[in-house]
Amino acid sequence: GFIPIGDKGRNRPFSGTYDGDGHSISKLYVSGYDDAGMFGYINNACIKNLNFENANIVVDRVSNVAVAVANAENSTILNITASGQIKAVGNFDGATLSGIVGVSVRSTISGCVSILSFDVEEANANLIQVAGIAQVEATISNCLVSTFIKGTPQRYFPIGDEATISKCIVVESNGIPSEIQPT
Repeated sequence: GFIPIGDKGRNRPFSGTYDGDGHSISKLYVSGYDDAGMFGYINNACIKNLNFENANIVVDRVSNVAVAVANAENSTILNITASGQIKAVGNFDGATLSGIVGVSVRSTISGCVSILSFDVEEANANLIQVAGIAQVEATISNCLVSTFIKGTPQRYFPIGDEATISKCIVVESNGIPSEIQPT
């Protein structure tokens, strides 16, 4: 699988700008990392204009997990779309699973779309938290979320927890998240 860019445990953040220029990454697979996503840890960074199609992130330990960024500090995340699945398996203390950013500290998230399935059915953890966009201390605006959850997390936040949220749309679904069709 893919090795996340940036490592919080070693205090090695990605800092700078990553502009995907509207390109897509298909079938991103990340497994076996504490901070799982394309970016494991960013600080004073900007990640923008990037699409993730059919991502597959697997967590089997105490983790912060998201398709785009596992941990963001003092950063900006703009115009990111993510589809696919995040799955938790095995025995561990807990995990934070989010669509775009796992855990955010003083960061801004805008113009993002998260169409994801979260599978926590095979996890035996003290605390599993699921958020459609991000967890903690984020300013989230102009985002769309469609979430399907298999199993029962201890906490679920359709957009985010402890976040300032404006102009976001949540579409809950009973099956596979619906596809967003251009108009």
